[in-house]
Amino acid sequence: MNGVILRSALSDAPFPPSASPSPPGPMSASTASGGRDVNPTVVGSANSIAGLRAMESSRDAGARLFADPFAERLAGPDVMARLRARLSNDAASSSSASDARRARGDDGRIAIRTKFFDDAVLEGLERASASASALGGASSSTPRILQVVLLGAGYDTRAWRLRPPEGVARDRVVVYEVDVADVLRRKREILGEATARAPTLGRAVRDVAADLEKEDAFDALRRAGFDPSGPATWVLEGLLYYLSPETAKRTLRRCASECGPGSSLVASVVNPAALRRAVGEPERPGPERRGGRFFFFTKPLGRVGRFVGARLRAATRFFVSRTAPRRGFGGVSGGASGGASGGAAPRGSRGGDSSLSSASSTGERAKKKTAKAFWKSACDATASSYFAPWAVRTAAQPGDAKHAHFGRWTGAAPDAFAPETDEACRADETPRTWYVKCVKAEGGSKDDEDENENQSGPGARRSGPR
Repeated sequence: MNGVILRSALSDAPFPPSASPSPPGPMSASTASGGRDVNPTVVGSANSIAGLRAMESSRDAGARLFADPFAERLAGPDVMARLRARLSNDAASSSSASDARRARGDDGRIAIRTKFFDDAVLEGLERASASASALGGASSSTPRILQVVLLGAGYDTRAWRLRPPEGVARDRVVVYEVDVADVLRRKREILGEATARAPTLGRAVRDVAADLEKEDAFDALRRAGFDPSGPATWVLEGLLYYLSPETAKRTLRRCASECGPGSSLVASVVNPAALRRAVGEPERPGPERRGGRFFFFTKPLGRVGRFVGARLRAATRFFVSRTAPRRGFGGVSGGASGGASGGAAPRGSRGGDSSLSSASSTGERAKKKTAKAFWKSACDATASSYFAPWAVRTAAQPGDAKHAHFGRWTGAAPDAFAPETDEACRADETPRTWYVKCVKAEGGSKDDEDENENQSGPGARRSGPR
């Protein structure tokens, strides 16, 4: 792909409407890329997540957290019909508070995450504009361009549904959508004429085709007109856990090095326990449990006993994985815009950012791989350490009353968790998702330090590079 620009937005002209007389259906594995670049399970998850955004958008104007007029078209009629039928049937048969929560499908995760990231984008533009003004950019004859970069853009529609915050002119903003070529192309085909008009968030949307695992997406961005010396708002929604650990950390470092003062970043990450649960690995035993259920039988044998115990445990896991349905995150969830369970959801509960499997039984769901099965990495350190050299402003779990609730969370309240060490993060056995807002560290100002002291999250109280 080599960073191909897919449309004429380089000249700041809106792309032409689709040539087809009617918009095509939602993306499938075959239409996306012939099965080469886009996993079909992840594609299905993206459709389902778009459906949840559509359901939130269908609320009354005074009640909804956002309005996404494109979500229903991206989801497709099958997903929307299945979602409406499921919520209707579940609500009709609800006989308890827990039934009522399940009827909502995902405890509000997608609505909350979308709102959290929407706010982060607008806050980022305000910060970038203020920084540009402080440096004299706003008073010059050619004010500095403010850049929004959506890495792993997928079905993101913010360029056409958000408006810049007050005091930020739309013609100063350029949006870059980075993803594999076929996903970007198919998204435009689905939306058709809906996005042929000028975007609302900025003066232009520029498609940048790149695979973060295989190509230098930042070089492709520069060829598309991105200015690495200017301020940028980086959006990594539902991306990092699909990258290898090396690529995830490298991406965070490159984002920091490829932008100027006033830049910010927002991302979603999961902890190691959530990753293990997603891919079907057992809980990691502590030192006293290395023999597992065979510990008391094998302990007297010393090192040989520990070896035998480990082999017995491995054989047990293999047998169970082949004969019992996998518990934990159910349904088609995560995805190109997907996340993980927030808080301390019990095993066997629905814990993904989406839970829209068409299967009606646990056994049927177990036969399907969910998007989470393709996760590769987790935030295995405090936020300040993992996101360095970024300075963490907020690290919140879905349902966090202060930062990630918005009156929409219907699950159990997440427990307060603010580890002081990387090891404490790795040892935590509760699956967690974190939504994280960062700013580019610029000498560790007193304002940054004061704000960081008021944040919660994995190491957020010691935000900033160590």
